Amino acid sequence: MIKESLKEEVASLAKEERRELMGYMVALQISEDPAFRKALTEQIDDRSPENWVTLEELDAKLKAAEDEGL
Repeated sequence: MIKESLKEEVASLAKEERRELMGYMVALQISEDPAFRKALTEQIDDRSPENWVTLEELDAKLKAAEDEGL
C-alpha cells in the first residue's frame, strides 16, 4: 500500500526534514479546510500568555508525536 510506503519513507527522514514536511502538510490543511485555518489563526493571534506554549513544550509535543509515528 502506498500509504505504508510513505510512512516508512517519512520515518527515515532526518528530524529537520520531518519538520519541513509537517509544515508543508499544515499548509495543505490550511488551504483546504477553512475551519482549520480559522482555528489556527485564532490560536496564533491569542494574546493570553496562559494559553501560550513554550519552545520546550512544543519540542516535547513534537517528540511525542514522532515517537508515536505521527
